[in-house]
Amino acid sequence: MCKATSVVKWFNDNGLNLENSLSGNIKLNKLLVFAQLLNIVSSGEKLFDEDIYAFKQGLVVEEIRLQYKNYRTFTKSLTKTTYNFDKSEVDILDKTMKIFSHLDSNILSDLTHQFKFWKDNYEHSRYNNYHYKEDSIIKFESILKEYKNDIAKIKTLLDVEIDEGLIPIQLENSTFYYDPSETKIKEDIISELKKYPADEESYSFYFDETQGLVVYWLN
Repeated sequence: MCKATSVVKWFNDNGLNLENSLSGNIKLNKLLVFAQLLNIVSSGEKLFDEDIYAFKQGLVVEEIRLQYKNYRTFTKSLTKTTYNFDKSEVDILDKTMKIFSHLDSNILSDLTHQFKFWKDNYEHSRYNNYHYKEDSIIKFESILKEYKNDIAKIKTLLDVEIDEGLIPIQLENSTFYYDPSETKIKEDIISELKKYPADEESYSFYFDETQGLVVYWLN
């Protein structure tokens, strides 16, 4: 098991721009979170050692969040960071980049809010309107045992074959496919997609300047 900075280094080496901003910090955090979740569901093992916390803004790798705030020192330290991932781990990292790197920080935060284990751990950490950080640490053993619906959402992404430029985004119990080179995902699009029946397995969509959002069901 590696340190989260090794995953950050891999992301950066493979095209992730580490922006000197709050949104850049949030985006990196969410990519780390999804890589961890995909790896845990795939192999039953954590990809990196650091804890993930349930904050109001979603799931957060707190140690990286704090380091990123000192941006120059953090990015400079990455020049000395190494990694040695096996093929299955590289596959997870590559899928994480393909699915999530096109999305902005607000949408990525919203996606982590879909998980019941985030909600349960966040609410567990709040007492009298105060957030006790250490009580919000995610116990991944409990996710695998107690949160079958959340596991199913993550497994859907693992099972998806990404081809022909189409990328999946998981909303509630449905999977939506789109081409990020043609359609930029915005919060208003997410709001519209959430209105579609959650009992359907998958949809595809695109945005047309004349027709607006076009969504169709995939057999």
